Amino acid sequence: MVSLWHSVLILLAPLFLIRSFILNRALKRFCSEKSYGYKIFYFFFGSFQDVLVIFQVIFLGLLLKNFIEVSSVIHGVLSLIYTAIILDCFVDAFLYHSTQLRLEAPFLAFTSGIKCFWDSAKERKIAWLFPLLGIGLTVALAFFYVVFERFSYDYTNILFLASFVSLGLSVLSQFIIPKKISYGLDNAFFAQQWWLIKRLYYFLRRISFFKKFQGHAKKEILQPSNEKYFSLSSRYPLLKYTSGFYGEKQCEINLEEGSSPHIVLLFLESFRAKDVGSLGGSYNVTPNFDNLAKQGYLFSNFYANSVKTTRAVSSTLFGIPSDINSSEISSRIDMPFISLAYLLSKHGYKTLYHHNGLLEFENQIEFFSSYGYQELIGRDEIIKKYPYAPLTSWGVHDEYLMNYSASKIEQHINSSSQPLFMTMFTISNHHPWTLPESMRKTCLEGIADERYEKFLYTMNYSDYALGQFISKLREKKLTKDIVFFILGDHGYPMGEHLNNHIEQRYLYDENLKVPLLVLSDGKIKTPKVIDDLGSQIDLIPTIMDLCNLKGLNHARGTSLLRKAKRQVFFHNPYAYRFYGTRKGSYKLIYTKSSNEIELYDLTLDPEEKNDISKKMPNLAFQYLQDVKDYHEYYKSLYDSKRFSPFELEGRVAIVDFSKLSKYSSNRLLSEIKKYPFILHLDLSHCDLLTDETLESMLKPHSEIQSLNLANCHMLTSTSLKGIAKHCLNLKFIDVSNCMFSDEDIDGFSKNALQLEKLKKSDKKQKYH
Repeated sequence: MVSLWHSVLILLAPLFLIRSFILNRALKRFCSEKSYGYKIFYFFFGSFQDVLVIFQVIFLGLLLKNFIEVSSVIHGVLSLIYTAIILDCFVDAFLYHSTQLRLEAPFLAFTSGIKCFWDSAKERKIAWLFPLLGIGLTVALAFFYVVFERFSYDYTNILFLASFVSLGLSVLSQFIIPKKISYGLDNAFFAQQWWLIKRLYYFLRRISFFKKFQGHAKKEILQPSNEKYFSLSSRYPLLKYTSGFYGEKQCEINLEEGSSPHIVLLFLESFRAKDVGSLGGSYNVTPNFDNLAKQGYLFSNFYANSVKTTRAVSSTLFGIPSDINSSEISSRIDMPFISLAYLLSKHGYKTLYHHNGLLEFENQIEFFSSYGYQELIGRDEIIKKYPYAPLTSWGVHDEYLMNYSASKIEQHINSSSQPLFMTMFTISNHHPWTLPESMRKTCLEGIADERYEKFLYTMNYSDYALGQFISKLREKKLTKDIVFFILGDHGYPMGEHLNNHIEQRYLYDENLKVPLLVLSDGKIKTPKVIDDLGSQIDLIPTIMDLCNLKGLNHARGTSLLRKAKRQVFFHNPYAYRFYGTRKGSYKLIYTKSSNEIELYDLTLDPEEKNDISKKMPNLAFQYLQDVKDYHEYYKSLYDSKRFSPFELEGRVAIVDFSKLSKYSSNRLLSEIKKYPFILHLDLSHCDLLTDETLESMLKPHSEIQSLNLANCHMLTSTSLKGIAKHCLNLKFIDVSNCMFSDEDIDGFSKNALQLEKLKKSDKKQKYH
């Protein structure tokens, strides 16, 4: 037998080494000007987290002894678990050493696509860890088995006392140690458990949190501008039906009335605005983009709403900011989102997603399929067509994606009259920035940072692939019916602030600011650069405005086709938790973990070097309150899943019969049978709709929450009685220009128990 304390010291040794040689580098960064006593104090609390982890494993052994009689099995289980914990802490420490990021629990979403990181691991010179870990884990497993085999469980009282002391001090450390320091010092396994406890707390409090921040919904910063819409339900405060847009236009894209243009949404990996020539870039690495910018609308103050590709997906395709927790949104298919792809598919579009990386990475196959994309193409499909294409661990190079997608567009346009919505994501400009051997490097001078130079080379290559893509489509005379939205998914820091080269740190413009180019051959008479603020959440209303689409959605942006005073919000939920906003020329960054704020005037200080928060405290406080209100409100929605009614299988159904104005009653009844579930039913302008037909249509659809009967002139008060009887969940109804008297409507309002809003001919809304 081995004594309790000898065992604890033996088990503590690897955790102590990890803490001493790697994690405590944080003390050098944050305690350089503090006394030696501070360093001992922080080290003391952090070490108790290591001890707590050991006691957790020992208590598991005590628990197993009550159920398993075979000691060798208990020892094997404990050695496997403790080896896994050591591996967790070891990988976390090296991640922090190379990137200053910790291995947070949500990062486990990347494990299914771990092979994609191989080239990045080699570039960071940590690929050698993989074979070393294999050997080390085998040795550790055998060693820990021997330790647990010789361990004595005869110190129960002492175990309980010591574990409670270590638990108390570990929890206390989360409240008394500054977050920036604890981020670098916490035991990885303890930090991951603490994260899970907090998530459980928020889960249990989700309803009360939603009620607490429900009042925020009326704030101006959360309201769409220049949009004709009506809200449907207080339970889903973002859910609305958009019927049109208004306001002065700043972009004129001359589409034929009633036409449905093909739409291509092209995201260029890490294509930051800072290096785009037409936006002031110094190195001429984007000549094709710059040439195209002279032919379309270039937005010069356009922002990503966060710092990773998956978060660009969420902001763009759902019209809302991504989850402000650090969980990866693409691994979550349980959220009741209404996507741009779904909205367009309901208007007859074929929806495609093309990416030259692995679709298995971050669960993309299930994610995009779940949110309205009918066809998914990834690296493997592209390789089948181009078997000679060079590969990196992230995927096939951009030019092959462009060639494949151009061929797909040509095939579709030549064989079908159906409008096309294609979303494309490139990959070549991803770390470690590997060029195909066939690509000749552009001459770059005066760049001391090798990483920045490699980044510019691959950015130049992505620009080359973009030029090839547009040229191929123009050669086939296909671009006249396509509207392109070409933008960066996010930026990438190259040491501009605090020598930072990791996009998951900070919120300066190099992380966020990207170009947006709207291009449509023959449809734009006066190309120009537009300085108005905008962000990725503005793209859904922009495309709806462009195509004159009506429909159910929860997008909170503002159409970029029209002038508006926008305030953009962004966040970086990793590391120290950064949140920010820009309005006009002022930009605020709030670091939640340390409660620090920074304020910059980007007109006078575009490099964000001079913090003026102390000179303008009132403005800083106002922007800080906006940031807190904005993100707290969305957090409450994510925690409670209050985006749309998603209880039933399938997606929310939007049925629009407003264009079937001359259909007979029998034809309308036949059409509605195609829809087993309806949330919004638009029967406006159906001139032949009768009371009897309407009741027959509504009987099987008690789930309807929104009903538009505007300009249905044959309906009488009998219809209102039928609606109150069958539509038990109705929240909104539009009876504009119908033959109902005020007495009929008042009687209906009293019987429709769930009704929240009623729109009448005088355009006044009656609130129930």
